[in-house]
Amino acid sequence: MNSNKNLEQHSQNIIATEYQGAVPPPGMLEQFNKVNPTYADKIMQMAIDASQRQNDMVLNQRLQIEGDQRLREKEIEASKELKDKQISGMNSDRMFQNVISLLGLLFTAAMCFFLLYVAKQRLDAGETFTATIIALVPLLVVVVGVFKFGRK
Repeated sequence: MNSNKNLEQHSQNIIATEYQGAVPPPGMLEQFNKVNPTYADKIMQMAIDASQRQNDMVLNQRLQIEGDQRLREKEIEASKELKDKQISGMNSDRMFQNVISLLGLLFTAAMCFFLLYVAKQRLDAGETFTATIIALVPLLVVVVGVFKFGRK
């Protein structure tokens, strides 16, 4: 029984105070200043520093996002430029192929007509027809080759 009385005599009341934000309410700051006159100033400075760190962190995140977006835009632009260069390179290659094909076609046609001319002067009618067919085959092969392979 004696121990129950001791427990009753030593009981304490605990009061909890809650607040939102980085700075305690003014009444609490006043109580801190009663303990040490510099506490309120230190608490205010800590709140200002915490706010500044938060602002810096948000600003850094924004700058990083903007930097990432600019980097993506630069990558897209570089990709477009590369494709344009590849297309212009393909166009110049295709132009070169077309010129070579045309020269080959003209040379083959000239040779065919020369063979026909020679055959007409030296051969009779039946042999001229055979020579004509033989002379036109390379011309047809070149024409088919130009149209078939020139489109790739």
